[in-house]
Order: sequence, then structure tokens, then C-alpha cells
Amino acid sequence: MITKREITYHTFDFKNKSVTQRSRLNGQEVTMVYPFYEIYEEKGVLASTTVLVVNTLGVKEIWFSSEAPNLGYDYDDGTRIACYDLFSED
Repeated sequence: MITKREITYHTFDFKNKSVTQRSRLNGQEVTMVYPFYEIYEEKGVLASTTVLVVNTLGVKEIWFSSEAPNLGYDYDDGTRIACYDLFSED
């Protein structure tokens, strides 16, 4: 496990079915837009997780739970990036 502290912004546009991710990489702002094609919910013991099926740009799914709060990316190669203890800016 690798732990990093960084700031990344995600905007979920459910009307247009896309997730926009903005972050800094080597001093430059990088923006990625991931369209999603399907949405479903997985109910767990402690929280429910919303899963967005992407299947493009090497990303299989983007998932999040506002109850936990967490967010993650599952990639086509089987790897995962998971971010926990998140907060939202209103």
C-alpha cells in the first residue's frame, strides 16, 4: 500500500453521464473527463457504494460512497486506486 496526500477535484455530472477529474501533476493542472455508461449501487454492511461503469481510457469503473466517504478507480489491468476519508467543498 502506498499512501499519498494530494488534492484532486472530481465533478460528477449525472445529466451528461461524465466524471471530470482535476489535479496537479508536475506543477501543471491536468483535467481528465471520463464518460460513464451505466450506474448501479452496491449495498454493504456499513455503507452503500455507487459504481459508475466507464470502460474507456483504461478505467473500468469509478466508485464512491458519501457515507464512508471514499472514492476509487478500478482499472482494466485489475489495479485499483482507493481514496478514503474524503471531504467535499460546497
